[in-house]
Amino acid sequence: MSSLSKRIVSGIIFFIVVAGALLCSCTFLPLMVVIGLLMMVEYYSMTLGKRFFIEQVLMIVAATLAFVLSFLTFKIDLDSKYLLLVMIPVLVTCISSIYTSTRDLRGDETGGGVSPDTVNSLAHLMMPALYIVTPLILAQFLVFGQEGAYTPWLLLSVMILIWLNDVGAYMFGMLLGQRKNSRKLFPSVSPKKSWSGFWGGALITFLISILLYFVTRSLSILHIFWWHWLVMAAIVLVFGLFGDLFESLLKRACNVKDSGNIMPGHGGLLDRFDATLFVIPAIVLYLKLVCVI
Repeated sequence: MSSLSKRIVSGIIFFIVVAGALLCSCTFLPLMVVIGLLMMVEYYSMTLGKRFFIEQVLMIVAATLAFVLSFLTFKIDLDSKYLLLVMIPVLVTCISSIYTSTRDLRGDETGGGVSPDTVNSLAHLMMPALYIVTPLILAQFLVFGQEGAYTPWLLLSVMILIWLNDVGAYMFGMLLGQRKNSRKLFPSVSPKKSWSGFWGGALITFLISILLYFVTRSLSILHIFWWHWLVMAAIVLVFGLFGDLFESLLKRACNVKDSGNIMPGHGGLLDRFDATLFVIPAIVLYLKLVCVI
């Protein structure tokens, strides 16, 4: 099977699994936890390896607790004060990392104090809380909305926009972006990304956003004005691009091709959700500002 065939088949299977899990609130939380924790494992594998292993586990425990408590806050109106429980494993992580760093320094014959590598490791240890956990928690605003009832259609629509933008950019990039005179977007970060792919993805994304407007309105599952759909499409284009470039920069810094190998033809879950992690916070912010959610 060719690389493109693997990419298509695994992408379709992945979409069916995720879309199916989103349709029911009872499977939304397990989906969010599994995806979030696997992405954290991929991130730590790329950046830290086996260093600060105990602290990695503690941060994963903190993330799981954050997912569960935030979900219960939306689902059953759990008092938000319980979210402070997340700070327990986070604080333990901070304390433990001090001892781990001190131990590493004692084993350093140079005795030169805290090295930049240690500081970078501590930053990478905390980074998933902002980069991975926060966007997934914010995604709950898209499924619970103003009334608090679980409705997956808005989040599913956003995911469709993100995925089809990726498909459009990939196909147009393959067809037009490989020419010698084709202009590249950020060749130093991601050499294969071209303006042809970007504009091709833009065309597909805006067309799909209009289609989603008519479909969701005709089925009476979403009542969002058409201009909001166009703004969401623009957010997907801009923030999705920078999310993709950020992960490409991260992989280049870590000298890896893919974040993992869980999805044949795509790589890891971070490779699949790189755009999503930037798009979700931006869309939630916009829809909150215009009082849609």
